[in-house]
Amino acid sequence: MDLSPPHHELLDEDIVGRWWRSASPKDRAALRMYFGEAIFFERILSSHIADLPPGSTIVDIGSGIGLLSHLLSSRGVHVVMFEPEGEGFGRMRRLFELVSSAWAGPKTSLETRWEAFSPSSLHHRPVDLIFALNVIEHVPEPARMVAQATDLLKPSGTGRFVCPNYLFPYEPHYGIPTLWSKRATRVVFGKAIDSKALGLWDDLSWPTAGKLSRSLTAIGIKHELGREVFDAYLRRLKDPYFLERKGGLFQAVANAEPVVRRATDLIPTKALPIVDLTTRSGAS
Repeated sequence: MDLSPPHHELLDEDIVGRWWRSASPKDRAALRMYFGEAIFFERILSSHIADLPPGSTIVDIGSGIGLLSHLLSSRGVHVVMFEPEGEGFGRMRRLFELVSSAWAGPKTSLETRWEAFSPSSLHHRPVDLIFALNVIEHVPEPARMVAQATDLLKPSGTGRFVCPNYLFPYEPHYGIPTLWSKRATRVVFGKAIDSKALGLWDDLSWPTAGKLSRSLTAIGIKHELGREVFDAYLRRLKDPYFLERKGGLFQAVANAEPVVRRATDLIPTKALPIVDLTTRSGAS
């Protein structure tokens, strides 16, 4: 494994390097993980940002260490960041402070909220883009959060929500197979869950693409399920660090990537391992 600190041209390499040398192994691993996720999702969101006029408002729900928000804001938009820093996310604030101090890119316009996302805290401010990446599986009512977020959008605005699809029999946080329910999975794999000591299990709401789509349709939220993020994850299987972090199952998939790609091309979006949900303002 590469033990050198991650680097980005818009971060001061000396500041990141000094932090890296004094950081704990767990903090180093966390920085690498969040760094990789930010770079990955910046590419996913680029098409949404490209057409926005300067000064547009973006809301990042679950902003983590803030690197993605910095990268997006450097393109001339204002980003409101929500990060509750709950159980299992205790190091977020100090990693955010590292990113902020090391930022060497264009001027950013950031508004940081160390709290759970709440529509009322935005005071009905119109939003051009709102997104939550690997967040809604940690809230009790994922469809309700998606609906609340979508209701904030301008008439031309877009919502983007990505999370695991629990119809697919794999739990990505713990790296375990899933059974027909969260309770049954806990009974069978309890030892593996406890050994991870992530503190996330109770918060997982087990969303599926089908359930989200049905709930949003019932309340009139325009939406569509896509496969862009899943296809991007397949391409990510060429990243050695990503494979090392994810473990043997992903390595096996990487070894069979051409076959997997052809097979998954035939799978409907509702059955893919990843929910890639786009919402629009207005009634369906």
